[in-house]
Amino acid sequence: MLVDMAHGSHTILSEYEKNFTYDLAITSFHKNLSALTPASGIIVKNKNIDRKELRRNMAIFQTSSPSYLISESIDDMIENFPIFFRLWDNLLANLNDLYKLKLKHLKFINSDKKDLSKIVISCKNTNINGNDLADLLYKEKIEIEMANTSYVILISSIFDTKKGFERLKSALIKIDSSLEYKKSNFKFYFLDSEKKYSINEALNKNISKISLDKAQNKVSGSYIYAYPPGIPLLLPGEIINKDIIYQIKYLDMMGVDLSIDDFEIPIID
Repeated sequence: MLVDMAHGSHTILSEYEKNFTYDLAITSFHKNLSALTPASGIIVKNKNIDRKELRRNMAIFQTSSPSYLISESIDDMIENFPIFFRLWDNLLANLNDLYKLKLKHLKFINSDKKDLSKIVISCKNTNINGNDLADLLYKEKIEIEMANTSYVILISSIFDTKKGFERLKSALIKIDSSLEYKKSNFKFYFLDSEKKYSINEALNKNISKISLDKAQNKVSGSYIYAYPPGIPLLLPGEIINKDIIYQIKYLDMMGVDLSIDDFEIPIID
């Protein structure tokens, strides 16, 4: 199993890593730690993997002209790990204090298996959506990582200060006090669509565009994404049903970025 762990380089500082099961992980040292962009590395957990074969494949993707500044920043990062462990303890203390915040409408989404440094704030059953919450936080000088229909995600790191957490708490209290209860009945989940062609077959057929309202029972000619999270709603070769059409319309109404223009959808002729 190869894991995309771009936002997980900090897990080596915590107990989380012990619970992960994978063979290889690709991690970015610049996202949650201190190395320069785009410093990254491969974590090998399966000791049975052939190192020579791994290096041969790495050589295909790596540049032959590495940046010595980036390489040095990785060395500097490694040398500072004793400090980073202390900073991780500070981060946990700030996060635990944040999660004790009493809010009437907004809610923190947490579990014992979740990375606490990813702050997930739900605005479900309020009179705003995730994009609205992102805009309100931005006005308080807080930049989010991702907004969805009913929540936002913020990424904290070991370099965030107590002052920054206090600003976040103040912003959430201010926003929460301005909200009202509004029942939400929408539940998003990825729908299974009947497949008529394989992806390869579909991409080699003639494609045209049609209004979304007229697309029911037609065959999708391309990927239809909702971002975030970037997982396809439709694959090439899948039959477009009424539930998919409803979901696309709802996500558009909620301000989610979709990979279609003017409500026209590519179909197979």
